[in-house]
Amino acid sequence: MTHNRLERGRVLVFEEKPQGDGSWINGVISGESRIVCPRIAAEGQLNAYHHRCFWQLMDTLRDRQHLEEI
Repeated sequence: MTHNRLERGRVLVFEEKPQGDGSWINGVISGESRIVCPRIAAEGQLNAYHHRCFWQLMDTLRDRQHLEEI
């Protein structure tokens, strides 16, 4: 979440990160996060947690197969 401002876990400003910049990602499931997250952040209703352990996206069959292998 490099492009977002955080204060004690609360997201003050939310901006979707550029693809592949290596920064933190958001784990919002809905495809509407670009619309919803900035609004609820501005309302003080969006919180964040920096998960520093293993995390792998599972959007495709290939992702699922990779996760099953490991």
